Amino acid sequence: MKIGIIGGGVCGIAAAISAASRGYTMTILERSDRIGKKLLITGNGMCNLTNKDIGLHHYNQNNEFINSILSKFDNKKLVNFMNSIGVETYTDESGRIFPESKQASSVLDLLRLKLDQLNVNVKCTEKVISIKQVKDKFIVLSEKKRFIFDKIIVAAGGKSHPHLGTDGNMYKIMEQLGHTIKPPRPALSPIKLEGGLFKTAAGSRIDAKITLTKNNKAIIDKKGEIIFTNYGISGIPAIDISNYISDFQSSAYNLTIDFFSSLSHKRTMFIIKKRIEILADADIEYFFTGWINKRIGIMITKSLDLKNRRIKTLSEADMEKINNAIHNMQFKVKDVLGFKSAFVTSGGINLKEIDKNTMESKVIKNMYFCGEIVDINGECGGYNIQWAFSSAYVAGKNI
Repeated sequence: MKIGIIGGGVCGIAAAISAASRGYTMTILERSDRIGKKLLITGNGMCNLTNKDIGLHHYNQNNEFINSILSKFDNKKLVNFMNSIGVETYTDESGRIFPESKQASSVLDLLRLKLDQLNVNVKCTEKVISIKQVKDKFIVLSEKKRFIFDKIIVAAGGKSHPHLGTDGNMYKIMEQLGHTIKPPRPALSPIKLEGGLFKTAAGSRIDAKITLTKNNKAIIDKKGEIIFTNYGISGIPAIDISNYISDFQSSAYNLTIDFFSSLSHKRTMFIIKKRIEILADADIEYFFTGWINKRIGIMITKSLDLKNRRIKTLSEADMEKINNAIHNMQFKVKDVLGFKSAFVTSGGINLKEIDKNTMESKVIKNMYFCGEIVDINGECGGYNIQWAFSSAYVAGKNI
C-alpha cells in the first residue's frame, strides 16, 4: 500500500515513522529544500520536545478530542520514542523537556536517520498544488510531478513562519475537497500595543504578571519574564496570552501589568514612602533607580505625568498613583505581530470533521490529518510539538 505524507515538518516525519513501522511504502512530499526546518527553531534552537504537565488547559481546545489523542501517545511515550532513536532527554525546573544535547539539529538528524532506516521516500521541493480522490486513489499534483497514493496524511502545517515552508496554501485545497476551515490567525506571537508609551521601555526585561482583559473582564493571566519592544511586548507570558487574542477583535482587549505581583499594595506603599525619605532632594527620574529597571521606571513616571519634580514634592495622592501604576499598568492591545513572527497558527480544519480516535477525515475516506493544520494549538512549553507527535502517531497507526 502506498501512503503519501503531505508536509515534511516534524508532524509529517513522525507520521511517516509511525506508519512505516507497519510495513507501508511511505513518501513524504515537502515543499522546501529539506525536511524539518521549523523544528530547528523550537525552544530557541534547543528543541523543547514536551512538558512534564500536558494538561488540557495548556491547549486552546480543552475538550475530549485532544484528550483522546494525547492519551494514546502522551509525554512519556514521546520521551521513550526519543530515547529509542538515540535522543537523551532532561527536564528543566519548569517542567519543560529537552534533548540533553540542547540542539534541535541533533533531534532532526536522528529523525532523518530513522526515516532512512525505514526506507521512507523523502521528496523535497515538491509543493503540492492539487489533491483529488479518484475512486479509491488519491491523485496528488506538485508543481513538478504527479503522484498516486492509496491513502494520504495531511501534515502541511499552518501559516506561521512562511519562510520555512508553511504559507497556508493547503487550507484552500482542503476547502476544495469539502472541509470547513476556521479562519487562521497568528498564535504564540508577540503582542502589538496601542500608543507609544511602551517604547520608552523598549529593550527592557522584567519578571511580571500580565493579565489579558476583554471588556473589563479578565480572561487569563501569566507570570514570567516580559520584554518591552518598539511595537509592544514579548516574552513567554505575552506569547502565551496571544493565544487568547484570536477572534479578530483585537481592539477589544487590554493588557494589565503588575510589576511586583509578589508585593501587597500595603508593602509597596511602605517602600514608596521609604524611597521618598531616602531620595527626597533628588529629581523624580531617580525614584525607581535601584528598585526597578530604569527604562520601565521612566515609563511609569511618564504615564503619571510626574516629570520635572523633586521626589519630596510627591503627595499622598501621587503615592497612590505610583502604587496603582506598579500593580495595575494598562495598555490597549492593537493586534498580535503576525504570521512571520508567530510560532503556531490558531484555526484550521474543523475538529467536527475529524475522527477523534483515528485522525481520519469524516469528509473524505482514507485522508488523515495531524499537527498544526487542524484547529488545535497549545502554549509555549513543548505543547505544540507534543500535539504534533501525538496526532501523527495516531494517524500513522490507524491508516
